[in-house]
Amino acid sequence: MPKPALSFVLVAENAVSYLPLTLIDLDRHLSESGRTYEIVVVDKGSRDGTGEMLDRFRELIGHLYVITLGVNASFAEALTEGLTHARGAWRLSFPADNSISVVEIEKSARHLDDEAQVVVGVRRMKEPTLASRLVHAFVRLLSGSRTKDPLSPFSFYSVEAVQKLLATPLPHTQIPELFLAARAARERIAIREAPVFSKGSYLREKGALAHLKVLWQACTIRFHRA
Repeated sequence: MPKPALSFVLVAENAVSYLPLTLIDLDRHLSESGRTYEIVVVDKGSRDGTGEMLDRFRELIGHLYVITLGVNASFAEALTEGLTHARGAWRLSFPADNSISVVEIEKSARHLDDEAQVVVGVRRMKEPTLASRLVHAFVRLLSGSRTKDPLSPFSFYSVEAVQKLLATPLPHTQIPELFLAARAARERIAIREAPVFSKGSYLREKGALAHLKVLWQACTIRFHRA
């Protein structure tokens, strides 16, 4: 079977209420784009019927593949499984909750070329808080990330980038994007940035505790070279 040009990797956990709409939107948009593609969903131990829903959707979407992990799997493990088992020449980590519209895909895909191995979707959010702006600034300083949005859940990775970034297992974390951005900077991997509009963010949704967790993870990268 020929390998697709693009693989879309979604990590899902108890996502039966919103994942169907994401899959329908994604498949409809991609089928009209003229690109060859596959959609890889990593089910991270869902207990709300997400697995059963995905079984039904596999009959509706011919390019849908599902990887099922246990309930104790971290987000980093799930994303790693998806990126390494995907077959596309470019592999996009895509939020399962549709917080970034599928129309943003083409805006970023224009930057896919031989010069870049990673294309990061830099989120433009309505009214970003002062706290979130400060956290992003400190995270970039501590982690060494060269991207404006080191927490972006929307990034394209080439096959070569996946091999380099995941040669060493990621720590058990819920924000693997931060570690991938830091490793890309350390490995001097060519990065392009593309602005995308987002309806939400990890910091905004999780609150003050998330700010502390992100800063702690950045300190881990800084002092332990994770």
